Amino acid sequence: GELLLTNPIDIGRPKRACQQSDIFRTDWTNFLMTWTVSSGVGVGVSERTSWGGVGMGCKGSKPRSSSGKDDSVDAADGPGSGKGVGHGRKKPLSENMRARAATIDAAVGKSAEQAKSFDALMAQLEGNDPALTEFTMVNNPMFLSMEGKERDSHFIRIATALKKNKHVTRIQLVNIGANCVLAKGIAEALVMNPQVTEVSLETNSLGGDGVQALADVLKDSVSVTRVFLANQRQPIPTPAIEAMVQAVTENKVTTTCTIDVRDPSMHQRLEKALRNNTDLVRQERHATAVMLGTFVEQLSDLQKMINTLPNNESITTLGLNDSNEYRQMKADWQVRVLCEKLAESRVSVVELAGVGLTDDFAVKFSEVVMTQNEHLREVNFGRNAIGSIGVKSIAAALPTSKLEVLRLNSQKMSAGAEAESELAAAAGQCETLTKVNLDWKSSNHRSNCERALMRNADQARKRRQAAKVAAAAKDIVAD
Repeated sequence: GELLLTNPIDIGRPKRACQQSDIFRTDWTNFLMTWTVSSGVGVGVSERTSWGGVGMGCKGSKPRSSSGKDDSVDAADGPGSGKGVGHGRKKPLSENMRARAATIDAAVGKSAEQAKSFDALMAQLEGNDPALTEFTMVNNPMFLSMEGKERDSHFIRIATALKKNKHVTRIQLVNIGANCVLAKGIAEALVMNPQVTEVSLETNSLGGDGVQALADVLKDSVSVTRVFLANQRQPIPTPAIEAMVQAVTENKVTTTCTIDVRDPSMHQRLEKALRNNTDLVRQERHATAVMLGTFVEQLSDLQKMINTLPNNESITTLGLNDSNEYRQMKADWQVRVLCEKLAESRVSVVELAGVGLTDDFAVKFSEVVMTQNEHLREVNFGRNAIGSIGVKSIAAALPTSKLEVLRLNSQKMSAGAEAESELAAAAGQCETLTKVNLDWKSSNHRSNCERALMRNADQARKRRQAAKVAAAAKDIVAD
């Protein structure tokens, strides 16, 4: 019969090529492995692979038949021929077994290529080659098939070379079976090499000691900005995760850190620390650029459009209701810059509903735009957070403006009775104002405002009629 096992990493490396039993086992632990239960019936192997034993005997033994006599075979039918021996008859491999044998042959060839590639990479690393700035090994199973001491010796070699190297800035050792020995070695290398900015050790077996060693170094680091430690094969103990979160919080430079955090509160602390570090790095970069005179602010499309308002007569409506792009602008652009540009423009309609406006904006807008822009006719500030101060400031600017429509409805806070009273009084003094939307709390103030708006509307109608009569009279005189 045939028993096929795939990738049995946990079996361990066999000590002998075969045993005095019915089971034959290959010597490649990490690859696809084929076990054959002979039950007295020998099996052959592919032409390229010599597995070192057939039948019931160990390496080099002759298969015996059920009668106890030796069953001699021709050399062409022996091991390596692809044919079976035992019980005095030939038994060829099944198609399934031949496919598995071919897979093993390919894997062995790949392993040899990986070993050569590793030696070449180590030659560059140990030779301090300036061309090698990224030390990368990804999905390389070469170390998984090694004994513990042999594997650790390779990891120590890598760490030793990294300590002496002065050109590598990125270390990427992903899914190579790395353990705490390699993690501790890399931690020591980070102390000696401040040029390293990124460390990626994902999908390995670093353990709590390895992560703790990296955290101890990271908390004092001024260069490592990106750390990747997620998807470890064994869960990382909570104290080690806590140490890593604390290290990111203290060093002020790490902006990316992936690690499997199970505690929600600890995860929030890590995310907050990364956001704070990102902001600090940005501020430092900006300050440096300003000091060197090399800072050039990258403007969004909206910022570029705002800059053109004073000179672009074709823009008469600023429609930014529920604009995410407006929300993402810096506070200085949202308030000061926008108001100053609107004051010099020919914009008659301003739509800024649902963008988070506050009293600060309302005060600036009333003081700068409503008093200077003679083209302004309609303003929509609905669904924002303008309170009593903002409403009072707008009311104070109304009498001298030519505003016709003012929408302040659905604010997150009430304007208050005093602000409502001032707005109702201002509505009567602004002859052009015909519509005001506000969530009134006082019915008296609302009634006063509505009466004032009705008077304004009537006066506006009379002015339009008078203008028509004057125009008609002018045409008659011209004729």
